[in-house]
Amino acid sequence: MQMMQLAQILETCRTDLFWCRGKLIGFDKNQFDVAGQHDRHIYMTNDGFIYFGVYSGGAFTVNSGKAYNDNNWHNVVATLSSSGIKLYIDGVLLSVNSAATAAETYNGFWKVGFGQLSGWTGTKSSNYFNGIIDDIKIYSREVTQAEILAANDYAYKKTITLNNTNIVSGSADLTNFPYLIKINDPDLILSNRICNLGSPNGMGKVLSPTGADIAFTDMSNNFLPYEIDSYNSATGELWAWILIPTLSKTVNYSFNIVFGKPSASANISSSSWASDYGLVFHFKESSYTGITSSSTANALVGTASGMTSANLISNAKIGNAYLYNGSSSKFTVSANTAFAGTGANYTLSAWVYTNNTAIDQKIATNQNSTGGGYKLGVFYGVPESENRGSATSSTRPGTGVIGSGFPLASGTWYHIQSVFLGGNTLVTYVNGIERQRRTSANPANTGTSLSIGAGEGGNIYWMNGGIDELRFSTIPKTAQWIATEYSNQNNPAVTGPLPSISSIGGLQANLDLAALYPGLLFTFNGGASYPGTGSDWTNNTINNAGVLPSNTGYVSVAIPGSKNCSLTTNQSVYGISIAAGSTLNLNNSIMNVGCDVYNSGTITSGSASTLNFNGGLITQNYYGVSSPVSSLSTLSVNNSSTGTVNISSNSRIDVLKLISITRGTLNTTGIGGGGVTLKSTASSNANIGPLISGVSDITGNLNIESWFTGGLNGSTPLQNYWRGTRLVSTPINDASLTNKTYKQLQSSMIITGNNGGGFDIGNSQRPYATTITKFVESTATQSFTPLSNINDPAPAGDGFFLFYRGNRSNYSVSGGFGVGTKIDAGSTTNQIYAVPESFAVTYTGPINKYTISRTIVNSNISGDIYNGYYALGNPYPSTISFSQFYNSNSGVIDNFVNIIKPGGAVATMSGGVYTNWGPTAGDHSFDGYIQTGQGFYVKKSTAGSGTVNFNEAHKLANINTPARLLSAPANSLDKVTLMSADKTMGTSGPTLLPHPVMRLSISNKLSYEETALVFEAGNSADFGGYDAVHSTNNIVELSSMSSDGKNLVINFLPEVDQVREVKLYVNNNETGEVKINFTDLTPVYDYKVILRDSYLGKDTEVLNKKEYSFTIDKSIEASYGAGRLSLIFDRESQPYKLLSFTASKSGESAVLKWHTQHEKQTLSYDLEKSVDGVNFASLRTINASYVGSAFGDY
Repeated sequence: MQMMQLAQILETCRTDLFWCRGKLIGFDKNQFDVAGQHDRHIYMTNDGFIYFGVYSGGAFTVNSGKAYNDNNWHNVVATLSSSGIKLYIDGVLLSVNSAATAAETYNGFWKVGFGQLSGWTGTKSSNYFNGIIDDIKIYSREVTQAEILAANDYAYKKTITLNNTNIVSGSADLTNFPYLIKINDPDLILSNRICNLGSPNGMGKVLSPTGADIAFTDMSNNFLPYEIDSYNSATGELWAWILIPTLSKTVNYSFNIVFGKPSASANISSSSWASDYGLVFHFKESSYTGITSSSTANALVGTASGMTSANLISNAKIGNAYLYNGSSSKFTVSANTAFAGTGANYTLSAWVYTNNTAIDQKIATNQNSTGGGYKLGVFYGVPESENRGSATSSTRPGTGVIGSGFPLASGTWYHIQSVFLGGNTLVTYVNGIERQRRTSANPANTGTSLSIGAGEGGNIYWMNGGIDELRFSTIPKTAQWIATEYSNQNNPAVTGPLPSISSIGGLQANLDLAALYPGLLFTFNGGASYPGTGSDWTNNTINNAGVLPSNTGYVSVAIPGSKNCSLTTNQSVYGISIAAGSTLNLNNSIMNVGCDVYNSGTITSGSASTLNFNGGLITQNYYGVSSPVSSLSTLSVNNSSTGTVNISSNSRIDVLKLISITRGTLNTTGIGGGGVTLKSTASSNANIGPLISGVSDITGNLNIESWFTGGLNGSTPLQNYWRGTRLVSTPINDASLTNKTYKQLQSSMIITGNNGGGFDIGNSQRPYATTITKFVESTATQSFTPLSNINDPAPAGDGFFLFYRGNRSNYSVSGGFGVGTKIDAGSTTNQIYAVPESFAVTYTGPINKYTISRTIVNSNISGDIYNGYYALGNPYPSTISFSQFYNSNSGVIDNFVNIIKPGGAVATMSGGVYTNWGPTAGDHSFDGYIQTGQGFYVKKSTAGSGTVNFNEAHKLANINTPARLLSAPANSLDKVTLMSADKTMGTSGPTLLPHPVMRLSISNKLSYEETALVFEAGNSADFGGYDAVHSTNNIVELSSMSSDGKNLVINFLPEVDQVREVKLYVNNNETGEVKINFTDLTPVYDYKVILRDSYLGKDTEVLNKKEYSFTIDKSIEASYGAGRLSLIFDRESQPYKLLSFTASKSGESAVLKWHTQHEKQTLSYDLEKSVDGVNFASLRTINASYVGSAFGDY
C-alpha cells in the first residue's frame, strides 16, 4: 500500500477529483498519526457506499446511495462551496447537502489512502483504503458539471444492436451472459495522429495502443463489464466480451461502444466473468512470454513447456491461441480450488482442432497418473469427457452411455464442452449440441495441477492441434446456455452466416471532447466565405448537424469539388483536403495545419496570408499536384516536435514572400527538379527566413528565382543600357548537382566563353567572347579572369560577373557561329542589339544555409587601386543586411560596400552613409539591403588574408521589395571602377551614427544618381577616411569634389562652419535637361546655402528652392563636368528670417500673425505686450514649429 501526503492550507472552496477502485482522501492536521482535527474526507464504508464529509461545528456528509465496491473504475468528484457539498460519481451528481458551506480552518496535510475516520457516518473496519486510486486533482474552486463530464466522458460512441433473438437458443432469458463481439471499424484504429483523409483508415479515434479507452455502456450510459480479447490498433479489429445483464430471445439488445478518452484507465477484465468461473484462459497474449493468464479474479497463471513463439498463433477461432505438437507442448496451472472440480457440478469447455495423428489426446485435465480429477480429450477423433477414469465416448460404449459421439474432422475448430450435472451424469457437447451422455459417471474427486495439452500427470496423451478459450465453471451450464455460446462465438461479427451483431450505428461525438484530438472530419458545402456558418458544413457524425468545425487545430476539413472560397478569419485544422476543381484563397489570413494537406485543387494567397504547419508529429506532409500551381504568401513550419514537413514529388507551390522555419525541417527531396519556387518579380522577391542548425532546416531542392531587369533604358536602341554586366551570386549549393549554377543559367540565357568549355558559340567576330568572369584581387596585371568551364561549381558567397543579353531568343547557330540580334549586331559601327528581356532566372538545387565562409585577401601591391577588394555575393535565398554582415566581420573588412545598379550607377555605403540604394532619389528605406543573387564589393582592411562569414542572422526575411540592383553599365569589364579611400580605415566601424548628412540628387528621364556630403568634426576636406570615390559610368552623374580634386559619391567634410565651397561634378549621357533635387538639408539649416551655376552666372538659394533644372549640352564642355556647379555655405546672421508680421483686433483680443523662413534649431518666440511702449510684460513663449523648413506660419 502506498500512501501519499500533500501539505497544503485548506481553501473554503475546493474540489477533489480522482479515479478509484474500491479512507480515499482527506485533510488532517497531523501528517502521520490519526489524531487531531480532520475532515474533508472521501471514504468508502464496508458496504461499498462512498461518502464525502466536512466538519463545520458538526459533521456533514453526502453519500452515493449505492455500493461501488464492484472492482470497476469509478470517477469520484466532491465539491465544497457556498452552495453546499456535492458528490458526483462517474459524472452524475448523486447527493447535495446545502447546509455545509464551510469546513474547519487549520493548516494541515492532504492524506491519500488513509486518515482518521472515527466518528464519521457508516461502518469502516479500517482507516486505510483497500484498492487503487489514480489521477488525483485538488482545485481551489468548485469545478463545473461540464468539467466533470469532460473528465468522465468519452469523445465518441456507436450503438451496437445484437442479433441475440437469433443467437439465443430456447425461450428463457439468459442472465449475465458473456457475449463475444468482433468489430472491424476504421474509427477504432489507433489515433496515431495521421490524417489520411483519402483513406478510411486515416482517421482513427482510439487513443490507447492497447484499446484501454474503449468501453461499453448500456443505453442509459451505465458502464457494462467487458474484457478486450484482442485489439489491433492498426486495423481497428476488436474482439471483446461484454457481460450482458439480460439476453433475451424476443428483443435484440442494444448498447454503446464508447471510445476516445485520453485519461482512460485499463479495463479490469475479471469484472466480466461471474464468480462461478474458476478460470478463463483466452490465450490472448500478443507476444510469447511462456506464460498465459486467466481473466478471472483469482489471476491464475499457466506456465508453458515445450513451446516457443512459433506456438502462438493469431488466426485461431477467437483471436490468438496456442498450437501443441503432440509430444512435448503444454501449459501447467498449479493446483487451485478454483478449478478443482470437487463440487457437485462443473462445466469445462474449449475450442479445439486436432490433426488426428494420435489415438488419445487430452485437451485439459487435473488428473494425476493414479486417478482423481477430470479430463476433456479426443479419443480416436471423438470428444470424450471423463471423471476419475469413467470415460464417455463413442469408442467406449457401456452401461448408461447414450449417444454415439461426434467425430472431429482434421484441422477444423470445434467447441467442446463437458458438463457434470451432479450425481452420476456427465454430458459432452460439440458445437452447442449434446453428443453423448453417461449416467453412470463418478464425481471428479480431488485432482492436482491442471495440464493443458497433455494427459494425466502432464506427460502422456499429448495434444496435436490447437486449443482456444478454455474455461472452467463450478456450475453446470444449461443446454440453452451452451447452444447460445456456440452460436455467438462461432460468428461474433456483423456479417456472415448467423452473425452475432445485427447492426452497428453511425458515429456519434461529443464535439467539445472530440475536437481535442484528431478524428472529426467536416466537409464544407458553403459558398464564398470560409468558415461561413454552421449550415455550410456536414461532418462524419450523426448527432451534430449544422455546426461549425471547432478551431482547435484537431478537426480535419474537406473541401469538395467546384468550390471557390476565401478565409475570413485565421483557421486551425488538423488535416485539410481540397478537391480538384476547387480553390481555397487564404485571403490575408493564417491556415494552421496540424497534420497533412491534400491539395488536388488550388491554394491562393493574399499579400499577408500564411500556410503554417504547426503540428506535433514527427512527419507532416503536403500532397499537391503539378497543375494548377498553388501560391502562398508565406509557407511556415513551426513543428513542436522539430519534425519534418515533406512536399510530395508532384507538388508545385509558388512562395511569394517568405518560407519561415521556426522549428522543424521543410523537405523537398521527393520533388526532384524542384517543386517549391521562391518567386521573384520586378518589384519583389520571396525569402527564406533565418535557420538554426539542429532546430530548423530545409532539405532537398528548391527553385530560387532572381529577377533580371531588361528593356530599352534609353530613347534609341543605341542607348541599350540594360544590356551589360551584372554582379551576380548563386543562392544554391551546386557542389553535388550535375547541372550547376552556370549551366542552369545557360538554359535561360546565352553564355559564350572558352572553346571547349561547354559554352554557347559567339558570333563570327568573337566566337569565344567571355560572358562570365571572376574578380581576382591578387592578380597584378588583370583583375578579371574568365570562367573556364560551364560545369564548374559556383562557390557560395562569391560574386561573379555576368554579361547580360536577355533570354535565349533571337539566337541560333548557323555555319558554326552564333547568329541573331542577341549575339550579332549586324554592324561593326552602328551596333544595334536586341533589347534584353526582363525575366526571372531560376536556380534549382539545395539552398545555401547556415554559416558560409569566404577567404579574402589584401595583397597590398604598391599602386594597385584594387588592393583588398573582393567580389562577394549574397549566398542565401533571402535579402540580407550589409550592416549586420559588417557588424559580424568588422575586424576583417572596412565599413564599405559597392553594388553596381541598373544603368551604371553604383549603390555605395561608406562609414555608415548610404547613397543610391533606393529606386528613387531620396528613398533610403532600402539602404543596406542586398537581394537574392546579388554580388557586391567589400574591401579587406589590412594586408594579408582573412575570413568573412555569412550567417543566418544577416537575413532580412521580411524585406520582400529590396531595390533591384542586378544590372551594370554597358562598359567592358576592365572599365568597371572600384574606388574608395586609399587610406586604411579603422576596423571598429563608425562611432558617430547617425551622421549629419546633406543629400542631393540629379535625374533625367531615365535614371538618377545621388551624392552625400557628411559634415563632422575631425574630417578633412581632402580625400581620405571614409570618402567614397564616384564611379563615372551612370546615365546621369552627380558627385562632389574633394579639395584635392577627387570625385566623390560620399564626401566626409569638416563641420559646415569650416567649409566655404564644395564643387559639384555633373554629367549626362546625352544633351538634354537634368534636374538637381536637395533631398536632405538637415545639417545646413542654420546656413545660407547657395547653388552657384558658373556657366549661367546664376546663384540659387537652396533653402528657398530645393529643385534646380538646367540643360547639359554635350557639345559644350563648360555645360557639364566639375567646373559648372558649386555649393557656397554662409552662416545666417539671424536665427530666422521674418517675412511678414500683422496684427489685428478681434473684439477685446488681438490677432497676431507672422510668416518666417529658415528657422534654426532651439528657436522659440517670446510674445510681450506694452501699454506705454517702454515697459513690456510677458504673455507666452511659442516654440518654433518649422525648424529647417523653408517657410513657417504662426
